[in-house]
Amino acid sequence: MAKRTMSNNESGQQVTVKALIAEEQTRLLYQQAPISNVTVYSVALLFYFILKSHIDSGIVELWVLALFATATFRLVLWLMRKNNPQKWTTKQWLRAYLIGCLLVGTAWSLIVPYIILANNLTIAIGLSMLLFGIVASAVVILSVYLPAFVVYVYPQLLTLIVTLFTYGDAGHNALAIATLVYLVMTTLFTRNVNRNLLENISLQVQNSQLIQDLGEEVKNRENVIKKRTLELQDKNNALSKEISVRRLTETALRKSEERFELAMRGANDGVYDWNLQSNEIYYSPRWKRMLGYEDHELPNEFSTWESLIDDKDRERSWEMLTDYINGRRDNFHIEFKMQHKDGHWVDILSRAFLVRDAQGNAIRTVGTHVDISEKKRQEAHILRQAHYDGLTGLPNRFLAMDRLAQLLKEASRDVSKVAILFLDLDGFKRVNDTLGHETGDRLLVQAAERLQSVVREGDSVCRLGGDEFVVLLRNLGELTDARTVASSLISQFRHPFSLDERELVVTTSIGIAVYPSDGITPTELLRNADTAMYHSKEQGRNTFNFFTTEMNLNVSRMLEVEEQLHGAQERHEFSVVYQPVVELQSNRVVAAEALLRWNNPVLGTVSPDEFIPIAEQTGVILGIGRYVLQQAVENALRWREMLDHEFKIAINLSPRQFRDTTLVDYIKDLLECNGLKENALVLEVTEGVLMSGQQDIEHALSRLHNAGIRLAMDDFGTGYSSLNYLRKYPFDVLKVDRSFVNDLTVDPADCELVNASILMAHGLGLEVVAEGVETENQLSQLRDMQCEYAQGYLFSRPINVDAFTDLLQYHSKAESSV
Repeated sequence: MAKRTMSNNESGQQVTVKALIAEEQTRLLYQQAPISNVTVYSVALLFYFILKSHIDSGIVELWVLALFATATFRLVLWLMRKNNPQKWTTKQWLRAYLIGCLLVGTAWSLIVPYIILANNLTIAIGLSMLLFGIVASAVVILSVYLPAFVVYVYPQLLTLIVTLFTYGDAGHNALAIATLVYLVMTTLFTRNVNRNLLENISLQVQNSQLIQDLGEEVKNRENVIKKRTLELQDKNNALSKEISVRRLTETALRKSEERFELAMRGANDGVYDWNLQSNEIYYSPRWKRMLGYEDHELPNEFSTWESLIDDKDRERSWEMLTDYINGRRDNFHIEFKMQHKDGHWVDILSRAFLVRDAQGNAIRTVGTHVDISEKKRQEAHILRQAHYDGLTGLPNRFLAMDRLAQLLKEASRDVSKVAILFLDLDGFKRVNDTLGHETGDRLLVQAAERLQSVVREGDSVCRLGGDEFVVLLRNLGELTDARTVASSLISQFRHPFSLDERELVVTTSIGIAVYPSDGITPTELLRNADTAMYHSKEQGRNTFNFFTTEMNLNVSRMLEVEEQLHGAQERHEFSVVYQPVVELQSNRVVAAEALLRWNNPVLGTVSPDEFIPIAEQTGVILGIGRYVLQQAVENALRWREMLDHEFKIAINLSPRQFRDTTLVDYIKDLLECNGLKENALVLEVTEGVLMSGQQDIEHALSRLHNAGIRLAMDDFGTGYSSLNYLRKYPFDVLKVDRSFVNDLTVDPADCELVNASILMAHGLGLEVVAEGVETENQLSQLRDMQCEYAQGYLFSRPINVDAFTDLLQYHSKAESSV
């Protein structure tokens, strides 16, 4: 086995030596390449100038070019290796150089026949001597690599020999034989030179390898010595450190004993010292006073501690102390309760440390007692503040979610139901705004008391914040149990609250979500109960609703609409359509109402009633509103120029737009830039905008009116109509809602309401537009009531700008023909 290993090592070393020899051969060949090429270029030019006057066929020029090309190829190889020797392996560089030598040698051989054909003995002999000189130089340059010598020299001399033999006469034959002898002698000489060079290179390589191996061996030995030296130094340092540590430990122990003696005399904390070998124990006077005893009232016995500590803490403390003494714990640090002389419990923080002898055996334990009762009270207070509402004392949102999570775990284990009731006080904001926050706070406290009076024992009432509460009902057998509690809560809030000698009725709206049908996580149940509560608000408040899938779908739909609204204007998804307004006296189209439409690639066509409220909530309505204004004004100007009578454009404004302080200036600039007269624009305002009573809305309406822009009250007669609005604000037009026009011919009450609205408007100097006109009978009655304008499907549905242009052109031609 050892012999085989040695054989493998020797074989590996031979391969390495051969590779190094080949690398040295390559280096020497390429090192002499520039000199060799200069020689080739020089001799080739000499051949050219000698032969060009004796050979006129152009062969010499072609030969020179071929020789220069092959020599240049070899020069390019030299440059490549000089710039990037790692590009190829040594074998590849040798092969490339061998090819270059073959090409140059072959190129030299091509001129040999023409030397003889020159028919000039002097020239032939001279050029042949030059050729022999080239061969001689190859011996010097290429002897390092015998194959390169062969492919370079043999093509030249063999071609010369064959050419001489072709003459057949004795003189040429003798010269051929002499050349052959010269070739053999040159080859043998080159072989000897090559052998000597290879031996020298081999010796150099072996010497270099030997020197390198010796260097590595020396380096390895130095490393071993250095490593051993460092190990010895480390051991010496460790030994010195251990001696120092022992000395410091002994010194520290003496100082510790001295400090302990002083500490027992003057420390404010209770101190005890227990001798583990003799079982003697000492309690300091302070240790006894923190429990209400004088020094002489408690004996210094271990049983004293056992009798005063709480039963639940005794076993835990003893187990921890035993582990500490036996080395299973690194410290003794524990909190427990001890009974005071007057009977109450004192919270104690106990710490101890061990004193060991030279053999490491525990001989004493010394410790302290700290009274942390006040700290515990403060922690409990902070914890209560973190988990309970400071106003009502109810659990807050954090504790409510924690309790709900616990209830869900119990319900999952017991296969029972849990209900969460989400409550919101109706009109609480109005109480806060009118009677003040202090009154609102007292209302919340009374509301919390009423809630707690209704729920069952074990159920939880929590305040989430503001006027929002939740009731957690556990272990429900049937949904009727939750219904019963919700009904009781509704009934409780129908009784008035007594606040500052006032009696206020503040009702509540409730949403109910049930585990597991409406959700399996606290967050999901709370969200769904909140959704059901808002559904109760929409139904008129003072009621309760269970969560349903339809509610969730509505919420999901709203979120989807809100998501798609963002960027819809940039994606050019909005368009404006127009519905004509007809003057009933002349049957002419004298105005148009601009209406917004939205076609989304995901949602399809979305109704304005669905997306406009969401656009207002998110603020997107500001950009959309300006888009509608710009489109409507530009088209209105074009239509006014088509007609021979006045034409107006009506546009709806939302409450959110009125809160934009730049709205009025933007509209005035838009009209001025497009050249549209102010009285050609009618801005329609719903009663919902006016209900807020905000001064900025009143100011905006006043500025618009003063600028000459016409104002119309839209949807009059619905919601919270107030004649005060018509008197207070500078309206020019009143629009009767379609809900009244729809039953105009069948319901006498609606007929009277419409007639009264028209008469009232005329009395106030307002023009009237009836919306939603769909039949000739409705139109006829409106004419009889002296209504000035109408719009509805009877005349046209809302249509795009091109269709509306065609409609105006049709009406214009019809008027011209009449």
